[in-house]
Amino acid sequence: MAQESKPTGKKSTPAQVKTGSDGEKYDKEKAAAAMAKAKAAAQPAATTNTTPDKKGAKGFHPPQFPGGQAKLDEFLKTNLKYPAKAAKERIEGDVFVKFTVRKDGTVMIPKVISGLEPECDKEALRLLSIMPKWEPGQKDDEIIEAQYTMYVHFVLD
Repeated sequence: MAQESKPTGKKSTPAQVKTGSDGEKYDKEKAAAAMAKAKAAAQPAATTNTTPDKKGAKGFHPPQFPGGQAKLDEFLKTNLKYPAKAAKERIEGDVFVKFTVRKDGTVMIPKVISGLEPECDKEALRLLSIMPKWEPGQKDDEIIEAQYTMYVHFVLD
């Protein structure tokens, strides 16, 4: 899931410098660096804190897909339906999504925070809509509602 993506979601060209839809030129390497920075920032919205604070808190544990990351990757690979238009145009990359995991594990309020191509964005939201219930987040041994950020990787074989 962590392969480099095309920053614009368009077909790649051999030229080093491209012109964006706004007419501004940008460097392909700078765009790749910006995408890498965005991916790093898109780690789960919550992090695990195993160090108790002054109140003796037991820490925060973010929501988790049932079975962990490997099962999430398997779910995405099995259920992803590559949009025909994106496949025809050889569009590859990542759709960054954010959602809330309710106390009962239900995935709610899905939102694309960084899209790739409209049909890929719709597919990422569809995948969220068919996910099983997650293991909810916990803070101080109390089940909580928590936000989660991740990406759906679109890559052609």
